[in-house]
Amino acid sequence: MNKCQFHNDCSGYCVMPEQIAANLCEDCQDAERMDEAVRLRTAEVVEAATELLGELDAAAHARPAGVHGAPTRSVGRVSPHHP
Repeated sequence: MNKCQFHNDCSGYCVMPEQIAANLCEDCQDAERMDEAVRLRTAEVVEAATELLGELDAAAHARPAGVHGAPTRSVGRVSPHHP
């Protein structure tokens, strides 16, 4: 049996051969796996968000000529000052 060497100093002991080889008790092995899963998922979310922002940016810059957020002429409107 070896004492666990995980960063949070749990003071647990490694019992199983794979725990002894990793110097991590069962709880700390689970915590390490969860940390890795969160790290990988975070990377996936960042990648997806970056891709989405790129698509939104491209769409914002792909407007037809003459369109800048305001109409260039009134369509179907009658001025109250025009007879």
